[in-house]
Amino acid sequence: ATLKLSQEILQYAAEQQPSTKHVLQKDDFLQRLREHLSEIIDGAEVAPFGSVVNGFWTPTSDVDVCVRVPGATTRNAQIQVLRQISAELIKAETHHVEARFGAQVPILHWAPLRPGMVSCDISINNIL
Repeated sequence: ATLKLSQEILQYAAEQQPSTKHVLQKDDFLQRLREHLSEIIDGAEVAPFGSVVNGFWTPTSDVDVCVRVPGATTRNAQIQVLRQISAELIKAETHHVEARFGAQVPILHWAPLRPGMVSCDISINNIL
């Protein structure tokens, strides 16, 4: 019984690891986000954080991203930048954008319309 339980735990742990496909999809997503935001926001830097960086990211986890924007130091300024980003992200027909400006840290939640694609929470100058 112990051996079977150990095998089941190992199998579950293996299933929680992102596949090479998921990792490549996440890396491609981050690169495209970096390129696109640098074109529309002066000085923008995309920095992933949380589980995608600390190794606890799973295939069903979203990607937490902080966009560093010079001068966006107030909550209102951060929300304005998020609105600017939202206006660009809604052009993607594969995802939908949900503004969560009432959260303690204002974010955009960018989620795929079909399962298996990267979802993302975007904040501005959220230094943890």
